[in-house]
Parts: sequence; C-alpha cells; structure tokens
Amino acid sequence: IRVEASDAAATTEISRNVVRSCAGAAVTVTSAGGPVLVERNRLVRIADDGVVAQGDVVRVVRNRLTGVLWRGITLVGDGGRLERNVVRGGARTGITVLGDDALCERNIVRDCWDDGFSVRGRRNVLRSNRAAGNHGDGIDVVNNASLALSVDNELIGNTCSTNAHEGIDNSGVDTRIDGNRCRGNRLGQGPDIAGAGDDVAGGPGGDGTVASFSGNAFGSGGASTDAQLDR
Repeated sequence: IRVEASDAAATTEISRNVVRSCAGAAVTVTSAGGPVLVERNRLVRIADDGVVAQGDVVRVVRNRLTGVLWRGITLVGDGGRLERNVVRGGARTGITVLGDDALCERNIVRDCWDDGFSVRGRRNVLRSNRAAGNHGDGIDVVNNASLALSVDNELIGNTCSTNAHEGIDNSGVDTRIDGNRCRGNRLGQGPDIAGAGDDVAGGPGGDGTVASFSGNAFGSGGASTDAQLDR
C-alpha cells in the first residue's frame, strides 16, 4: 500500500487492511500537510519496512506487525502520534521516531533484531511502552556529534526487560527519565539504564545528560552510567 497525499486539506486514512508475505514495504504514506491515520492494519511476513509514515499530522494506532524484516514502524515528521501498536519478531528496529514533538504511548515491541524503540529528535515523549527480548537496546535515544539532534526528550513509565543491550540507552541531552522499570537487560549484567549513553562526540565517555531522573526501578546503571554496548 503506497499513498502520496498531495491535498493538504484532506484526511488520508489507511485502516483495517491485511498485508501478508510482501516483498516490499507494506504501508508507505507521505502527506503534504493533511492529517494521516494508519489504524488497525495487520502486517505479516514483510520483507522490507512495515509502516513508513511521513508528515506532520500523523497518527499510527493499533496496528499489529509480525515478522517484518526491516523497520517495523517509522514516523518521519513532527507532532505525530504512535499509540497501542504491537511489533513482534524479526524487525531490525521495532519503532523509530525521526522528528520532534511526537507522542509514543502504550506500544509493545518484542523480539526484534536491534533496538525496540529508536528516537532522534526534540521534545518527543515515550510513555508507558514495553520493550522486551530485543537484541539491541530497549529504548535508544540517538544523538549526533554536535549533541544538537536529540534534546529535551521524555521517557516516562516505560518497561524494558530482557533486552540484549541496555534497557534505556540515552545519548540525548537533557532527557527526562522518570518512573521506568528496567530489569534483566544485557543478560542480567546491565546496565539496565545508561543515562550517559554512548560516546557520539569523540569524548572519553558517554555524552548523554539527564534533566530529571526519579522513580525508576532498575537493577544496575543510573543517570551518569555510560552504555557498555553500541559504543
């Protein structure tokens, strides 16, 4: 399913479809400015991306993806919403946010080959999501060498468990990390939360910083802990 919406005043809706055994991307939608809703689709055994939604008024809601071999759901743009989606098995990264001011809430990502959630942008909120059994990080806040890409993001009330790398790997600046539950990551050796994240600016340690770090339940790591993998 491929849609290019050129009418900024019209709403584009892709809903209640089933896509199986697709050799390309299952759902790709690009908006010139009008609202986009991708809702209640079921995608199974997809050899490329599952959902790629590009635009500034995008909602991706209650989709179920199983056996996607590249990226599960990718949101490109500002102010989008990703809510109550399930990505399970096979995907390189479960949910990717590329933009600012997005809300990513109550999604579940399990058993992906890389990170559960990957965030690059400013003022994004990840709240009440679950990442378990992924081969990379549960949640990865990614930055660039100038430390200007990912700033003021919020990770609130998420659960990250049994991921092969860190539960939360924060390379962003002034990230709020509050009320998360992170245990049993990196084969139980942790750190479950790496508040200082990765070395992305060429320094001696992780370059991430936190604006708030409270109410988290975790076995190892902390606000100033460097990531041990992905460095």
